Amino acid sequence: MTILQIKASVTPKLMTIPGVVGVGIQKGKIAVYIKKRTAETLSAIPLTIGGYGVKIVESGEFFAFQDRTGKWRPALGGVSIGHYAITAGTLATRIIDNETGKRVILSNNHILANKDSFQNSRANKGDAIYQPGSYDGGSSADTIANLERWVKLDEIGINKVDCAIATPINDADLSDEILEIGVVDGITDVIEGMVVRKSGRTTGLTIGNVIDANLTVDVNYGWQFVARFIDCIYTTENMGDGGDSGSLFVADNKAVGLLFAGNSAGNIIACKISNVVNELNVNFAPPIDHTLKLTKEGYYDYEEQFSIAEGETKDFDITLTPIEIPPEEKKFPYWMLLFAPILIIPFIKKKK
Repeated sequence: MTILQIKASVTPKLMTIPGVVGVGIQKGKIAVYIKKRTAETLSAIPLTIGGYGVKIVESGEFFAFQDRTGKWRPALGGVSIGHYAITAGTLATRIIDNETGKRVILSNNHILANKDSFQNSRANKGDAIYQPGSYDGGSSADTIANLERWVKLDEIGINKVDCAIATPINDADLSDEILEIGVVDGITDVIEGMVVRKSGRTTGLTIGNVIDANLTVDVNYGWQFVARFIDCIYTTENMGDGGDSGSLFVADNKAVGLLFAGNSAGNIIACKISNVVNELNVNFAPPIDHTLKLTKEGYYDYEEQFSIAEGETKDFDITLTPIEIPPEEKKFPYWMLLFAPILIIPFIKKKK
């Protein structure tokens, strides 16, 4: 059979595997496209099919292209979001809050916390976060999260980051993925010349190069103030526009920066992600696949595959069924040998 015939015959079965989103052909191999690499998905995919090798491609989930300014549930990185008092910006991605262990939304202070600063209070913990942002039609009915934590801006001093996190009201309303990028699996240092991608509310997916990895810059926050930032990233032209603030800079599926400003030519500026995670006390650890195995003498083992974010807990309903030890495994009661002399002596005396 040809590879096309093999692919056609096995596709229905492969598509029933949890996590598989597509089947195709790449360079003479059967290509199996998966949402993400999990033990359950990988163990169910054979290494070869009909004499042809299998190539596993972590593609993320495929979505019908829809307006990034619309309502998304679950919401992905790259779509419209904002504090109830602002217009709209971009949801960067989900990230893990080290203080709670929960999945939270990452974006800018000026997107999620209304430009809150040391000099002027403009936000409070628990403030409503709309998805989409109010400029895109969002309202209280579209509240997806509450403001959790942010780094205050300094209107007269030095800043390193413009960042904030918000906790979803319902965890299921937040996706692990960034639209057209997929799942980010960690961070990496940025270097001059690095190729980076970003997925933003306004200009979608764009690709460019880092042309300065150590920028000090004054950023105009409208009529309210101009703030000075250090240790920032500057990219080539045509990478972004207004409304893209909050987008994540990604290189080879590693986060490198958080977009927060730009100019009329589309050059954009990002905080280094290493500064962001340190200041917010968050991390990019992906959901972890665990295998739970409980054992107790005289009972069956219990085993289950599940996915859980680091620091979270999961409840289980477990029934342990007692089992009998097979006869051949029963051990001789050697302790009885200690009493053998006592038991034998009366019989010896009686015989005499």
